[in-house]
Amino acid sequence: MNEASLIFKKSLVGAEPTPYVFDSIAKTIVRDTNRQGAWLEIMDLKIAQPIGNSPNAARHFNNLPLKVIAYCGYSEFASKDSFQDLSITRDKNELLASVFLRVESEAYLNGIASSLRTHKELSLWMRLDCKDDKLVTLEDMQNILVQHLSLTFT
Repeated sequence: MNEASLIFKKSLVGAEPTPYVFDSIAKTIVRDTNRQGAWLEIMDLKIAQPIGNSPNAARHFNNLPLKVIAYCGYSEFASKDSFQDLSITRDKNELLASVFLRVESEAYLNGIASSLRTHKELSLWMRLDCKDDKLVTLEDMQNILVQHLSLTFT
């Protein structure tokens, strides 16, 4: 397989509630249409061991928790043409990793929110559109496309 694959996990037992946000933006002179959206944020997913066949990619996430933002409708924070994006940014010398996952409808968001409350663990499998040997530095992780995301609740 040519792509780097990573698995992240989060224990849901005793976890803080996940924020579920509804957003509405009215039409103005600057914005040509009314827009609405909803999202939930799942914080602090950790890279799972063993690292497997993607040691370079996994090394970058060793001390870098991942945030997942699942959303539907319009969002100002994610790319308009993608269903999933990986973003690694620096804010005040702190690295932040986020995955944006667009779902088709609010029913999907409700299903994810319900699963977060009723299951014990969340696993996220992510396949990057890049060979692991090309991910030597953190800068190499910038602008890598995410080919596949899978959320599993157990």
